[in-house]
Amino acid sequence: MITLSKEVRALQKKAYQFAQEHFLANEEAWEERGAFPSETFSNIVQAGYSGLLTPQAFGGKGHTYLEATLIYEAFARGSFPLTFALGVHNVVGLKLSQEKIHNPQVKDIIRKINNGENIVGIALTEANAGSDPASLETTASLQGDKYILNGQKKWVTNGKEADYIAVVAKEEAHPKNTLMLLVDTRNEGVEIVDSPRKSAANFVSTPTIQFTNCVIADKMLISEHGLSAALQTIDYARLSVAAYCMGLSQEALDITTKYVSDRVQFGRPIIQNQGIQWKLAELQTEIEASRWFIYHVASLIDAGEMPSTKIAMAKLKASNVAMRVTVECAQLFGANGMLTSHPLARYINYAKMSEIVDGTSEIQKLIIGGNIAKEALKNK
Repeated sequence: MITLSKEVRALQKKAYQFAQEHFLANEEAWEERGAFPSETFSNIVQAGYSGLLTPQAFGGKGHTYLEATLIYEAFARGSFPLTFALGVHNVVGLKLSQEKIHNPQVKDIIRKINNGENIVGIALTEANAGSDPASLETTASLQGDKYILNGQKKWVTNGKEADYIAVVAKEEAHPKNTLMLLVDTRNEGVEIVDSPRKSAANFVSTPTIQFTNCVIADKMLISEHGLSAALQTIDYARLSVAAYCMGLSQEALDITTKYVSDRVQFGRPIIQNQGIQWKLAELQTEIEASRWFIYHVASLIDAGEMPSTKIAMAKLKASNVAMRVTVECAQLFGANGMLTSHPLARYINYAKMSEIVDGTSEIQKLIIGGNIAKEALKNK
């Protein structure tokens, strides 16, 4: 049974108030400018939300997964994309901290990432390696005490803002082996070659980055099992995305409930119509059921498990709920829900984004279904 203490609820309330003050009223302007809100991100760091899950010894805050889930849910009520950018930064920082790094200089870099002095991103996806990351073509060649990195990475979240990027590449001498290298974006041979405009969330960068004979000191090797490290990072990220979906869904439903309470037709608020009450009831029930399943999965991780299948279930369900809630809430706004200036127009796009990032809904079904089949056939 999951119980939320007064302290944990206060943590979420504080995060919600922060997001309402710093995110909610500014998001539309951020999107119009298409520029990362660096000053707001600095405020996030100063308020203590960088390195949420990372132990304090590595520069983080040492929160539990359940606590982090509650914070992310609250933050996403103010801005799904900015919360996503923060979540990527935090989860990569966490993974860097989990690896066995002995070099003092590199450990200091990781500490600065976790305390928010530096921003980090991760580069895994390529043109021919998306849902099938094992097909990556980027190579790292060890020459003396340096690696030479060549290849192109796509959809690098925080790519423009990042001081460092965790890059996954094949070891050129042993192509079946993959590495994770921490690359300083100021290095020669690191170039942003494209920054595609998306349907929404354009103030969070997702550029294409070219690495051309980029020289990286061997001490910047994070893992000799790069693909595995990246996939573990994505596992953590999927649970975070599920939490963002709950914040997005609840915010969409709350503003819709207020609208149908204020909207008067035929002499009474339209919320008094039974059909609208039923719709609100269905949507709130879906949100609540998903929310507590996500809390349950987070609590399992806190208990020492790594329930990858349940994480996939949480992301699949939460993103589906977000898509349904945002679309049906837009319907209740009538013509106003079609306006590009209306929050629901952004929220629908964010919901669709949640069904794609960190593994599409179809990939989550493959994970879940594959494990069901494995269990069913175990004793055959």
